[in-house]
Amino acid sequence: MPTTPVFLAFATASLLASLALPAQAVIVVGETDDFENGTLQGWQAGGVANPNGPANVGSGGPAGAGDNFLRLTSKGLPGAGGKLVVFNSNQWAGDYLGAGVTSIRMQVNNLGATDLVLRLILEGGPGSLTTVDPVSVPAGSGWETVSFSLASTNLAGASFNAVMDHVTSLNLVHSPNSISARSLAPDIAAVLGVDNVTAVPEPSALLLTAIGLAALVCSAGRRRSAGM
Repeated sequence: MPTTPVFLAFATASLLASLALPAQAVIVVGETDDFENGTLQGWQAGGVANPNGPANVGSGGPAGAGDNFLRLTSKGLPGAGGKLVVFNSNQWAGDYLGAGVTSIRMQVNNLGATDLVLRLILEGGPGSLTTVDPVSVPAGSGWETVSFSLASTNLAGASFNAVMDHVTSLNLVHSPNSISARSLAPDIAAVLGVDNVTAVPEPSALLLTAIGLAALVCSAGRRRSAGM
């Protein structure tokens, strides 16, 4: 049957649309957002509707002068910008189980006058999972390293496997209580610095990496000895 012009036009339009779609994000072990490129690296808090969106600050991070970090601000009032929330649906989406990511480590600094209780919310699959054990960051904390375990025993909500093998968004929120969505976070007046957000691998993956590096060093040593 001859191809009709209408069919060709539809096929061409479909091809162009598929080419225009962004590549699916994939979480990888060792992913680290250090904000040194001066951007937000895909982190957001409601877009233009939020008058207190995240900002990249060019100095004052954990390493001191010249070290960029992400500053989160909330006003504690009803409406956009009242909650301390930030999320990323780009490089922090994907298959956490397949990648072997078992915790998220970051450095934080409570720059405000209110004590904070931080949790992660992972959205995806049939719902969301929230970290059970919160991370408390007192006012005036200074920079400190914190870690959120992604073990099944520390995540509450929907099916662990269904969410973790298809995460669509990673959220960091202030919430004294375990919540299922960032929209449920309480209003709070706060300022938080965040830096060096890192996807940490399971111990077995670290061991394999160490073994591989050791093998490379030994191999290089043997080659040098053979060349003498």
